[in-house]
Amino acid sequence: MAYLGTAPRNTRTVVSRLKRTATALVLAGSLSLPFAWGPVDGQAQTKPIINVASVILAEPAVETPFPIQIGPPEAIPKQTFLRIRGLPSTATLSEGHAIAAGAWAIPLSGLPRLKIATPAGASGKTDIVISLVAIDGRILSEVRSTLLIAPASAITPAGTPMAGQAGGANVAALTPPADSLAAVQTRLPLEPPVPAPPDISPEDRAQALKFMERGDLSLADGNVTVARLFYERAAELKWGPAALALAATYDPEELSRMNVLGGVEPDPELARQWYERARELGAAEAVERLQRLGAR
Repeated sequence: MAYLGTAPRNTRTVVSRLKRTATALVLAGSLSLPFAWGPVDGQAQTKPIINVASVILAEPAVETPFPIQIGPPEAIPKQTFLRIRGLPSTATLSEGHAIAAGAWAIPLSGLPRLKIATPAGASGKTDIVISLVAIDGRILSEVRSTLLIAPASAITPAGTPMAGQAGGANVAALTPPADSLAAVQTRLPLEPPVPAPPDISPEDRAQALKFMERGDLSLADGNVTVARLFYERAAELKWGPAALALAATYDPEELSRMNVLGGVEPDPELARQWYERARELGAAEAVERLQRLGAR
């Protein structure tokens, strides 16, 4: 059957090739936002795809947008969450919570607001792994990216030639002045000191991580009450990220971002107590959360 406006055969062939190329770039993590999801060659997409820039730029002491897109929507099962591994231990994200040193779990609903913050004076480059995780722990999709931390004054436009850098990559060239880090430290004060994380045995660490994982899965399922039980057991093993995650389930602002089943209420006082415990266990993000609660 013919339709008015049907494209010539050679035009459809070109469009088809372009779609294949775009899909390959997304799978490789090289296509930056925005991106329109759609079928390739008329076939429905069956596997979710994570779209993120190949290099993510972050300025120290400033919350920087962390753009990640997952799609197509019909390919994403319910009760999934995003996991990011390989972040610097001092980095914090605006959504989700830490599940281990340098690892965070983020609800998909928080991706449009996701930002990353690093302390003043931070710099360097690290490889990160971004995974879409199902409620049963299966990895549905996974990509790699590079996090580049540098002051704004040290980042030149992406079009600037960079020695040894292949053309077309989503990167920024660095030309750091000698006093760039000192300038940032002068502009923004350092965060209050946080105690170093306590030494715990390898057995307790492994057990705490298991409790954290079960808590994360329960939280992704909307079962905050069960998640609290697992987080508390991990916190009893002196695992700072667990105390931070537990505090977040009582924090009115953090709780409002979660996919929560009915009957769960915030408790600012319990949130304060667990944030303080998280700070004692070396969780730096607890300091900012305590300050925010104190301003309520």
